[in-house]
Amino acid sequence: MCAGSIEEIQAWTLEPDGGYNPYPADDPVGVGNCVFIRNPPVAGEQLPNAGTNFQAYTGRFGGTSAACPQVAAIAALMLSVNPNLTQQQVFDIITATADQVGGYVYANGRSNELGAGRLNACSAVREAVRAGLTITGPSTVCASGTSFTLNNAPAGATVTWTASSNLSPSSGSGTTATVSAVNGANGTGWVEFTVAGACGSSRIRKSDLEVGLPVVPTPNSTAFMNSYTNSYEYVCWSVPTNAFPTMSFYSSNPSVFQVYGQGNCMIFTGGMTGSATLIAEITNDCGTSTYYFPVSIENCPPGDPGCIGTIAFSLYPNPASTYLEVEPDDNLYSNDAKEQGYEVRIFDNFNQEKIHKKSRSKYEKMTLDVSSPPRGIYVVQIYLGNQVVRKRLEIVR
Repeated sequence: MCAGSIEEIQAWTLEPDGGYNPYPADDPVGVGNCVFIRNPPVAGEQLPNAGTNFQAYTGRFGGTSAACPQVAAIAALMLSVNPNLTQQQVFDIITATADQVGGYVYANGRSNELGAGRLNACSAVREAVRAGLTITGPSTVCASGTSFTLNNAPAGATVTWTASSNLSPSSGSGTTATVSAVNGANGTGWVEFTVAGACGSSRIRKSDLEVGLPVVPTPNSTAFMNSYTNSYEYVCWSVPTNAFPTMSFYSSNPSVFQVYGQGNCMIFTGGMTGSATLIAEITNDCGTSTYYFPVSIENCPPGDPGCIGTIAFSLYPNPASTYLEVEPDDNLYSNDAKEQGYEVRIFDNFNQEKIHKKSRSKYEKMTLDVSSPPRGIYVVQIYLGNQVVRKRLEIVR
C-alpha cells in the first residue's frame, strides 16, 4: 500500500490552438512504499481510472472555474479595506482596474476574447481604498488655523497631505491637516490627502476652498447716465450670485445716486447732475472686500447729438404683470436720427436676455408680453441707432 500522497495547486488553461499548456518534465518522488509522479506527462493527461469517485477528477481547470475564485478573492481583499462597498461598486472597480492585455481590441472597456481583461488585485484594492475616503472641513480658510480631517483611512496606512500655495503649512502627515491663509492671500485653494499602502497610493482632494478675504471680480458691464432721462442703470458681475456669501451696495452721494442690489447686479438711478462712487461690498467668513465704481451724470439736453443716450422712452405699467407698453417720448420726434425702428431687450438679474422685440419705426408704441418671466426686478434696454437707454422694470404676479 502507499502510505502518503502529494498535493499541488495547479491552474491549467486552454490555449487558442486547442492544446494545453506544456507540463514540466516528469519528476518521480518516492514517499513510503510508493513512487508519485509530481507533474503530469509532457503531453496528455494522467488521471485516476479507478478507485473511489475517480470520475470526479478533471484535468481541465479554466474559464469561469478558474476565474471565479480569483475574482472572489480580490473582492474579499477590497471589502477588507472598504466594507461599505456595494456589489455594484465591487463589480465596477474590478472591471475598471483590469489590465487590457493580449493585444485585443477593447471597446467600451471590454474585448470579446478577454472581457474586461486580466485581474489586477493591487489596482482594485487601491481604488477600493480611494472610494471610501472622505474629507470633512469648512469651505473657507482664514488667517486662523482651519482643520480638515481624512475619514476611513485603512488601519496601518501611511497618510500624508499637501495644500495649495496660498495655504500654510503646505504639507504634513496624519489624518488631520490644519492650515491658514498665507498673509494677504485670497482666491481658491485645496487640501489633498495621500494614503500609501502595499499596493500604492490613493489620493483625495478637497477643492474650491475660499481662501482669505473674498475676491471682488471686475464687473462685466458699465453704465453712465444723462440726468434728463431719469434712466435706471446697472452694473453686473459675471459670476453667479451664489458665489458671494454676502453682497451689499452703497452710494457715496445718495442725493446724486440711489443704489440697491438685485442678484449679482448693482442697479442705480440718478437724482441730479454730479458724481458719486458706487460701492459694492462682498463678505465671507474672513471679512469684507470692497469694490469702488465711480459714476457721473451729465446734463445733456434732449436731442443733443453730442450726447449718447439722449433718447427717452416711458414704460407703462411699471410694475407690470401681463403686458408692458414702451412709448417714445416727444423729443424723439425732433431727433435727427434716421427713420428706423428701435429695439427693446429685457434682462434678468443675471444679465440673461428674456424678451427681445423690434418696432417698425422709431415712433411706434410697442406692447410686450411679460407674463412668462417670474416676478422680480429686470432691466429694460432700449436701442435706437448707437444710442441706448436703460430702465428698471418690476414684474409682479
